Amino acid sequence: MVQIDGWSRESLLAQLYDWEHDAFDDDLSCYCHLAANAPGPVLEICSGSGRILAPLVDNGIAVVGVDRSPEMLARATARLGLRPGLQLVEADVSTDDLPLGEFGLVIAALNALGYLRSTEDQLKLLRRIGARLLPEGRLVLDLLNVGSIVDQPQGISVLQKSGPNEEIGAHVTKWMVQQLHWATQELSLLSFFDVTGPDGRLQRLTDETVLRFFSRFEIELLVGQAGFTVEELSGDYDGSPFVEGSPRLIVVARASSLEQ
Repeated sequence: MVQIDGWSRESLLAQLYDWEHDAFDDDLSCYCHLAANAPGPVLEICSGSGRILAPLVDNGIAVVGVDRSPEMLARATARLGLRPGLQLVEADVSTDDLPLGEFGLVIAALNALGYLRSTEDQLKLLRRIGARLLPEGRLVLDLLNVGSIVDQPQGISVLQKSGPNEEIGAHVTKWMVQQLHWATQELSLLSFFDVTGPDGRLQRLTDETVLRFFSRFEIELLVGQAGFTVEELSGDYDGSPFVEGSPRLIVVARASSLEQ
């Protein structure tokens, strides 16, 4: 077990998530554009440590971030500080009610919907989102296009990132083993973090994430059943058409008149 002074397992995993993802900004312009044109505040589910919330708040947009991890929310608080129009809520969107209020945009970034692995739970969440949207509000789902990874190694450890981690004072190398499970439409991501301290001692931290993946017509049917109308469907954050090799499946849907 990795033991670093002042770091619990969960706080270390949150830090390592930021170490890996903080430099990722491909999706920010997409969300900033949608938020700037939204008729009300923005709600992000599974908002993590605030990577997406930060530029929205910087642009004067009122935002609410929801995450079940107190460690992630602590990092979001440290990143964002106390600002007008910012609210961070600890809740599990798979079981808990969403924050009260009406929102002009709801963001589910980086496969957030896939954390819910049953269709029943997905529909319940989408309907709860619809109940919080203003009449002209939008929902944006960022999902993996599984067709873009079918040729990637399965069941084999692949190097993801290696370099210094100044916050914890160590060198970190991340390996990942991904495995597609077609019968259940699940993607298993098994991560190995090799942490080498200043004394040269190597420790390994492991973590596994399992996500549901979706086909295009499945997700269109799902959001339709939840009371939404799909307005845009694209294959990347730049709005390019969705095709077989697209890296993402981006869905922008409007709340329809279906009773929530």
